[in-house]
Amino acid sequence: MTKLSEAGEHETADMTTLKSLPPNIQEFNEITAVIFSQLYISHPMPKTIDPTEVASTLGISASETMPSGRTFNDVFGHTVNWLLTQKFIFSHGSFPRERVILTDKALVAMNVVPPSLNQSRGSELVDASKQAASETGKNRIAELVGTVLGSIAKTMMEG
Repeated sequence: MTKLSEAGEHETADMTTLKSLPPNIQEFNEITAVIFSQLYISHPMPKTIDPTEVASTLGISASETMPSGRTFNDVFGHTVNWLLTQKFIFSHGSFPRERVILTDKALVAMNVVPPSLNQSRGSELVDASKQAASETGKNRIAELVGTVLGSIAKTMMEG
């Protein structure tokens, strides 16, 4: 994707666009962003993640078939399980989505404040999730989730 600079020259945008991501990754990013946003807001209190609430935030129904051909509920369940097994979230409940908190690694990555911003990644994610049903919001979510997960991976490799 290119944009015109103030000088009239074309610049390449380094933001990941939705069109460049396969549907399954796009869906994973969107669901992950809403989950991280909800857990960031509720921290340090555990929160039961409601799939209907996540779907509604994204402007879809929980039973809807997504562009990947999978239902939202299926992608949601597998996303929660992946986040749990990769230790991005921790569940204190009987089911993976019950009484969930962010792990220390996820929280550290979300609290990073890049020099170009005046708010943490977590706060940015919360703001982007409020616009998750729009194309602009989805593009921002894709960019932020990639950055947050990349920060977490970098932290894990260094530690």
